[in-house]
Amino acid sequence: RIFFVFSIVGFFMMACGFLWQIGADAMRDWVANMVPLLLLGLFLVVGILIVISALIGKNRQSQCTIAVVGKCVEVKWTYRSSGDSGTMFYCPVYEYTYNGQIYTGCEEVYVAENGVAEGEYREIFINPEQPEQIYEKGRGEAANTILLCLGLLFIAMSTFVIAICYHENFK
Repeated sequence: RIFFVFSIVGFFMMACGFLWQIGADAMRDWVANMVPLLLLGLFLVVGILIVISALIGKNRQSQCTIAVVGKCVEVKWTYRSSGDSGTMFYCPVYEYTYNGQIYTGCEEVYVAENGVAEGEYREIFINPEQPEQIYEKGRGEAANTILLCLGLLFIAMSTFVIAICYHENFK
């Protein structure tokens, strides 16, 4: 997903630079006025994508309604570094039975705390329509709420500043 954001920003930066170099004075003025609006539009799009991501996570929670007991058969992990330090993030993989069939599922929500060990049993919730889709209470709920708030903040702030810039430039 982040690849597309960088691609879009790169495209607009190259296009604006090209128009700046070959354009007349009117074109340069237009580019100078539009660059802030384009960047704010990008923030708006990022905010919308963040909100969509959070709503997909909340939708999964509402669809997973059947409680089953799952056995942790693996703990997937990833390492994310920032500067000189980094953090390990964990995601358990569960094996469980539903309607006489054995499933293996992972919520794909990585958190910094590894609260589950291999061989441990936990109550998980599954989607009866898609039994391989699972949800474990307490994992990712705070992240979804933070993402939703952050996305709404991006949308509100960028919309507010776009309205001000548009009003100032095109009154």
